[in-house]
Amino acid sequence: MSHSLSSLPPTGDTRSRFLAFVVILFVPVLVGVAIGAEMPSAVPDNVNSAAQSGLQPFLQSVPTDDLQAYGIPAGVEFKDLTLGRYYHIHSVDPESWGGNATLAEISYPTSAWYIEVIYGELTCCLLTVDKINDSLRAVAIGASGLARELAEVEAEYPQSDGYALTLVRVHQATSDLMIAEREGHSEKVIGLESARISLKLGIAASSKHKSWDAEEITAKVIGVLQAKGLR
Repeated sequence: MSHSLSSLPPTGDTRSRFLAFVVILFVPVLVGVAIGAEMPSAVPDNVNSAAQSGLQPFLQSVPTDDLQAYGIPAGVEFKDLTLGRYYHIHSVDPESWGGNATLAEISYPTSAWYIEVIYGELTCCLLTVDKINDSLRAVAIGASGLARELAEVEAEYPQSDGYALTLVRVHQATSDLMIAEREGHSEKVIGLESARISLKLGIAASSKHKSWDAEEITAKVIGVLQAKGLR
């Protein structure tokens, strides 16, 4: 397979890079993306198969000098890297923001998935699986900064405590938000690094992974979208 290094907008780490197939695709920009964490037993077979078969070819294409940019410790053998959590990517329609529904309720699934690449208990980066020409396959690897943030939020809001997490990516507001839902509790939203900067949620250490009411975050997102003429 032919691969090349390409720089994509970083999330949480300006040094994070992606490896992608040399395929040029026209894909409409989505206003929002939501990603729900799932473990392999709940993942469709074709998604898991694409991830499993695509991991090693992409790892083999990572230049030795760039391992740290992918969150991979020096000296690690690629055969010791495995797949962790699976995140199904969802999108959010522009007109859906601001209604009575929760952020989780207004998202819907796309064909794309993020899969955590791990070394033991260390989260390294994300493998992307998406549909190309009606076939699911691995299409990119990288986003070490986002991978680490997802792992940190998962640790703070674990499934063992009853939390269900959904990641919402709002491209036009340059913001990644993690929704934390738990039965009997109101929806909370955690701003990841990009959202803390773009939505002015605070960049101090005390603001990291602070939860907000969904209504507060929605108002901030709508404000940014309106300022850009997108609402």
